[in-house]
Parts: sequence; C-alpha cells; structure tokens
Amino acid sequence: MNPFGPPVLGLPQVRLPYDTGVGHALVGPAGATVFVYFHAETTVAEHAHGPQWGAVLQGTLTLTVAGRSSLLRPGECYFIPAGDPHGAHATAGTALIDVFDDPSRFELAES
Repeated sequence: MNPFGPPVLGLPQVRLPYDTGVGHALVGPAGATVFVYFHAETTVAEHAHGPQWGAVLQGTLTLTVAGRSSLLRPGECYFIPAGDPHGAHATAGTALIDVFDDPSRFELAES
C-alpha cells in the first residue's frame, strides 16, 4: 500500500524510467525531493548522475553502487556520490524518499 498521503500525492508526478512505480516531486532552486512508491518488483538499470541521498520507508531495496551491493530495509539511508554508477532492485511495495541537488533530475509529468 502506498504510504504517502494527500500532501505528497498532490505534488507533481515525475516521469520515471519504468512503469512499475510512481513518483511525486517537491522541487526548488537547490534541488528536488522525490517520493517514490514501487507497486511491483522493479529493477532500476545502472546509471549515474549528481549526488543522491535516500531513505527506505517500507519494503526492501538492494542498492549496488560502484559494484558493491547492500540490502536496505525500512529506516535505513544511503548516499550515492556524484558520478558513481549505481542500480537497484526494489521489492513490490517499497517506498523511498530520494533527494537530489539537481532540480531538473526528473522531468515532471504533464498535468
């Protein structure tokens, strides 16, 4: 079940590179905070970008950064340095909060 309530669900949706999740973003001049919910098991292909901090709210996330994998559970946080190649695997029902220093990290979906 998606844990995010009306304040988050009322934020603009972002275009994610997969159809097994939904994201909503709070964007400002210094960066973007993205609330992501995976309604199905999802593999995020390896990619790289600016720094990213995140936290797992529910479910599990196997995060691989620069070839090293970690299993993250609710309450655990992670940091991905700028430019480090990384990918992930989320179980169905996983919810995350990700923070980026790039306000244009994700394209906003059309309203």
